[in-house]
Amino acid sequence: MNVGGKEVSISPATFVLGPASQYSDLCIAGASADPTLTGSEFGSPLFFVTEKTDLGHDIEFWILGDVFLQNVYTAWDVGGSRIGFATLA
Repeated sequence: MNVGGKEVSISPATFVLGPASQYSDLCIAGASADPTLTGSEFGSPLFFVTEKTDLGHDIEFWILGDVFLQNVYTAWDVGGSRIGFATLA
């Protein structure tokens, strides 16, 4: 996944949550996609969301949950309204 121009690797151990059922060949992924996006829009659609505001304007944001956050160190700068990520050691 590319965040802020830097590639972030997501470990398969955190991305694949396990089989869909006891004897299933299918696995459940720890990410969801916006069904309105195609594969090439915005790079990777896995965590990208577009939402309408009360005034009808589109706002775009990323939802980065536990599957992503388990793979990085995270620094929160509330005063500067920003967030940073670093590769795990």
